[in-house]
Amino acid sequence: MAASNNAVPMHRAELGRRSGGLGRATFIAMRSSLAALGLAVGVSFGPACWADSPVTPYEGQWVLQVGGHDLFVLRLAAGSGTQPIVGLLMRPKTFSLSGQVVSQIRLPVIRENVVRARLTDASLLFTVQDASDPKNADDFELKLLGSDAGELSFAIAPTAPLSVRRVGGDAEVATDWNPETTYGPEEVRDSNPEMARVFAEDQADRQDARRIDWSKVTPADAERRREVRSLLAAGALHTGTDFMGAAFVFQHGDKPDDFLLAHVLAMIAMKKGRTDADWIAAATLDRYLQRIDRPQIFGTQFSLKAGRTQTQEPFDRDLVLDALRSEMNVPSPGSQPRAGAEP
Repeated sequence: MAASNNAVPMHRAELGRRSGGLGRATFIAMRSSLAALGLAVGVSFGPACWADSPVTPYEGQWVLQVGGHDLFVLRLAAGSGTQPIVGLLMRPKTFSLSGQVVSQIRLPVIRENVVRARLTDASLLFTVQDASDPKNADDFELKLLGSDAGELSFAIAPTAPLSVRRVGGDAEVATDWNPETTYGPEEVRDSNPEMARVFAEDQADRQDARRIDWSKVTPADAERRREVRSLLAAGALHTGTDFMGAAFVFQHGDKPDDFLLAHVLAMIAMKKGRTDADWIAAATLDRYLQRIDRPQIFGTQFSLKAGRTQTQEPFDRDLVLDALRSEMNVPSPGSQPRAGAEP
């Protein structure tokens, strides 16, 4: 399956670690054990299965959501002896993964049994195997982030961990995927309340661009940037919402490095699923370019000339096509609304 250079195509023949297969007797015994637990292909847990206290913290039903759809459903239950966990992973047959953004999703849904598992101090390592193709196996690692939040990683793929959440009920992999659509992840961790407060204050100071008191807002902006730098240094920002708010705070900086950092933060926000951070990603780059005496390329920035006339200059209107501006949620130059002094 084709994929971009920075995307990892998830296909059994490409992703799966070759395990050499299990012996037939072992495989049949494992299938029998799974069937007894309601884990065989085509059999799903009922909601009551999640009511009992788990023997290990990893038991339960874990779901990876993208774009409001269930992409992965992982069901884990207590095993015995050398197999502490048994279970079932359900997922689409193929998809392409770039960071935490998923595309090219194609059915049918594949059901893979957990055939090996090992608990460590920090995570659960497990191997899944497609019952219809036992020669191939995929290795995963599941780490807990909280009581019902976790990160799922492909053991051999150079991709970022995928956020998963433990849920009740009887989840199933969605079947209404559009292979041409790109889906962003659902945020599992809560957004940082301090970042939310700082961003709300930043926006409140700009409710009416015609009445901004810069003698008060400028020092407040500087203090907000100090607060966000402290949150970044402490690793306290996790979600796309966190990074999008931080991008706006540094967009309201006073030097080129502020705007360049704002651009980086906006890109991280998009990577974490806030696809609506596209405009601020474009605007931060435009502002950075103008502050280093280069023309902006999207046309998001307006300034006041002598006589209070608004201008977008310097502005290179030809480098970026209008079709590309549209991809970043930026109107074409001819249809852009006039902005205030501080967008």
